[in-house]
Amino acid sequence: MKDIGMRKEIVQWIGREFVYISCEGRSVGNAANEMKGIYDRVTAELGQEGLSLDQTIRTRLWAMDRESRDMASDVRAGYNVGQARAASSRS
Repeated sequence: MKDIGMRKEIVQWIGREFVYISCEGRSVGNAANEMKGIYDRVTAELGQEGLSLDQTIRTRLWAMDRESRDMASDVRAGYNVGQARAASSRS
């Protein structure tokens, strides 16, 4: 079943292959729950390509308000540790 809240592209750039994944929350509970769901889905997609969060280059996070962004950012920080700590954009 296709996840309509997720977009995945495999692109060639500077002689390398990159996997681009964009994912939206599913409006379940609060921003922390949505972010956990996003990371579960993204981790599964990366696994299909033989990858993990350790190979992530960048993550971006948008939210409806500051409180939601802070909640989601706290969850993201728990996933992006060690080798999985990607460059991050604070938008």
